[in-house]
Amino acid sequence: MHNKYIQLPLQINGLLQGYKQPRIHIKDSIKQHIWLLVNTYQGEHQHSPGYGFPLWEQNTRVNPTEQMLKSNIELAFQQYLSKFESRLQHIEIAVSFDHEHFITIVLNGYTIYCNQEFNIDYQFLIHPLLYK
Repeated sequence: MHNKYIQLPLQINGLLQGYKQPRIHIKDSIKQHIWLLVNTYQGEHQHSPGYGFPLWEQNTRVNPTEQMLKSNIELAFQQYLSKFESRLQHIEIAVSFDHEHFITIVLNGYTIYCNQEFNIDYQFLIHPLLYK
């Protein structure tokens, strides 16, 4: 399969001068898009106010339990991937916490175009008072 997706971040100077943007494989494009989705606050994208990940709103709740926070993150991640990343199917998500206040999100699934296995994990530092 040829690389037909554009690499982020865009090379604005090259774009303005008419050069082609670097191309990447579908798996790399999905990884970039998930990273963008997870690192965007809801309401931050002007043309799609629902775009973004609600993880960053969790700190407004008062001390949810670790299991509640884990369940909320797994459910939200599943919902937002099915809504904003249509190139994946059969998605499984696992969330875990470690003692240094990191959240690890592991995602396994398959690309819809060529049914290739897709695995990725993200690790986020969260505020120590976010969960008990």
